[in-house]
Amino acid sequence: MLALVGVSGFCQENGQLPRELELIFNYVKESDYPELFNGDPYQVRPVSWQIIDIDGDGVTEVFLQTFPHYRQSPTITIYQIGPNDNVTRITEGLAPGPLIALDPEDDYFDTHTTGTAIDMQIDNSAYEKMRALAKSTLKFGMSSVIYKNFLHSDKRDGKPVFIDLSHLEYNADNTCSNFQFSQPAAIAAGRVKGKQENYFMAVVGNEIYCYAIKGFAADGWIDKTVSILKKPSDFKEFVIDKGQVKYMTQKGGSKELKI
Repeated sequence: MLALVGVSGFCQENGQLPRELELIFNYVKESDYPELFNGDPYQVRPVSWQIIDIDGDGVTEVFLQTFPHYRQSPTITIYQIGPNDNVTRITEGLAPGPLIALDPEDDYFDTHTTGTAIDMQIDNSAYEKMRALAKSTLKFGMSSVIYKNFLHSDKRDGKPVFIDLSHLEYNADNTCSNFQFSQPAAIAAGRVKGKQENYFMAVVGNEIYCYAIKGFAADGWIDKTVSILKKPSDFKEFVIDKGQVKYMTQKGGSKELKI
């Protein structure tokens, strides 16, 4: 069984994890460890989570933020919990925030060192071709990350992962060797005034990455729209008010987010 580190720091006041988290951690240990290469497991490092039926279909989603070991792994993994407490992982993960220069202190591994990874250059005007190629690699158990100008793919021992970062700009030489994903400072999920879909949000630096989520396809892709907001100057932290995402100001007030 794989050990999970840092879990005790996330317990509720009664010393217990939410039941949904316990189900997910058991699922990860027994069925679907996310970063397994060549039989070498690493401890899962949870950071935060949001529990919500994001698309209103009666199935609970859990957005689990972790600190991954490989820099081509998502910082946000989405799990679904069915009516019989069965857990499944959505194939597509999220990596909110800009691509940033490598930080030696983060000590990430590179999937290219496993001998299973490759970066493929593709015309940045051929987004649909890149999506089609990513879907094809997934059918063969390969994980993929779509960037602006190229596609990264690697072979993990378990079920594959997909990330779409085609909306991000970075001065990269068609390879992911010189950057890493950002780590969100805070996450939230819920309704936004004036919007039909529920949102998942993440604060990264001076920006808020907002994902309007309509649903999930049968192949594990997310039907979503991504928008990036400038973080309000008086932003202190997210607050959830009766299912609606707002933010607390530096003076202790509550304000609505405008997307």
